[in-house]
Amino acid sequence: MARTIRKVGMMEVPFSDYRLENDPRFLQRIERARSSLQSGRGVRLEDIEQE
Repeated sequence: MARTIRKVGMMEVPFSDYRLENDPRFLQRIERARSSLQSGRGVRLEDIEQE
């Protein structure tokens, strides 16, 4: 499978990454997650039990 590369400024970025990073739905999901963490509704890695 060929990887499609898109030039963004001086960098070459895989097209799938470029699409994800510029998808309004993804950006909204990230913003909701950040807001949730800032309001204390996250789970610390130290609190997750390892199997």
